[in-house]
Amino acid sequence: MPTTLVVVIVEIIFIIIDLIPQYKNKEWGSFFLSAALLLVALVFVFLFESKIQIPAPTDYIEKVYTFILGLEQK
Repeated sequence: MPTTLVVVIVEIIFIIIDLIPQYKNKEWGSFFLSAALLLVALVFVFLFESKIQIPAPTDYIEKVYTFILGLEQK
């Protein structure tokens, strides 16, 4: 619960400092990107606090890396 509280407080501060000026200046690209990243962070925090296992992206990154460079896995 303390982790969720800290993340929510940091996100509220970020919204006040960054998102509101972006909205007022009609910087829609950065506004929606920032809002989406905040939402993803909040979802990850709730999953983490709920003790739900999140798959590690390491295997997928390794597959993409070897596909791009054409390397063989050991």
